Amino acid sequence: MLVASVAAILAAVAALTVVGSPMDAAVGAAPLPSGPRLVVGVMRVGAEVDTELLSIGPAGEDPQVLAHGNGNPGEPSFEHPNWNLDGTELAFFGPGRGSNAVFRGDADGGHLRLLADSERLGGRASAPLPEPLFDPRTGAVVVAALHVAKGRHRPRIREEFWVLPSDGGRPHRLSSAPVTRRHPSVVYPYSTAPSGMIVATRRDPRGRGIVMVDPRTSAARTVVAMTTQREGSLDPAISPDGKEIVFEVDTVRRGRHNKPGSVSSTDLMIVPATGGKPKLLARVEGGASWPSWDPSGSRIAFTALNVGQALSFGPQVGNSVMEINADGTCLTQVYSPGRAGAVQGAAWEPGPGRGAGPISC
Repeated sequence: MLVASVAAILAAVAALTVVGSPMDAAVGAAPLPSGPRLVVGVMRVGAEVDTELLSIGPAGEDPQVLAHGNGNPGEPSFEHPNWNLDGTELAFFGPGRGSNAVFRGDADGGHLRLLADSERLGGRASAPLPEPLFDPRTGAVVVAALHVAKGRHRPRIREEFWVLPSDGGRPHRLSSAPVTRRHPSVVYPYSTAPSGMIVATRRDPRGRGIVMVDPRTSAARTVVAMTTQREGSLDPAISPDGKEIVFEVDTVRRGRHNKPGSVSSTDLMIVPATGGKPKLLARVEGGASWPSWDPSGSRIAFTALNVGQALSFGPQVGNSVMEINADGTCLTQVYSPGRAGAVQGAAWEPGPGRGAGPISC
């Protein structure tokens, strides 16, 4: 069962084959204003599909388009961007030459580029897993990847962590661990702790859990052993001080006739980074994804999903950006792209003076 699921992931990634290299998608935006800002991935569907990387203030004010694309392969999709430590660069997951790849760009949307060979880490039988993250100590992009090699009786699967140099140089592997029947788990990175540890969803045949992973050794420490969620990601985001993790657990309607289920609601949960009993932050009807802490640690932004959306592991789209205080108060909608648009994740810009503080309500 595990081999089949990994093969399905690799097949889906390989289906994104493109020809050519990415172009600089910047629109020449001015430097971002000072103060708290979020970047939002937006998709607009009309006669053609347009994608945007949008910067907004904490209440949705002063929207600025940083970069745009037309949905063609070879461009970043702007799904759930991730920041480096000082808020000067962004990393994206998107289509590359042979499979999913990693893109990197400046905070103002300029100089978007595909990092060399990021979609073929360790060979053609590899596939990077979302999300690409910045190492806070070195500034390099770190990704997880699945590598499948032919075995005598069955494929041999390994999960590896790789560093993608900022200058587009040759990637190098940090660590590698086997995925076996005895140890059948795969981790999907989501955020990085101040220490450089990666906070990830651990997926195995029993369900989903949350772990802290050292990418240099692949050693993992369990934070949440297992949830009731059997599908999808938990999107665990660690607070700026490294003390708490917010994550999401979906309630899923069962699909009929072997069709995928759909998310009916999502519980946003908070748990100490050292482990413990999670507590409910909020229940979001229709579903939620991609939580992100503001730099002050006072509030959390997330994407509210469309009601009844089919569940999948990986990127989903929603209809608005919401914010909530870290104590569960003042749930507020701050941005909606309109009827023809969809939100593909929002992320607070880090750095001095970027903290938003608590929401007043």
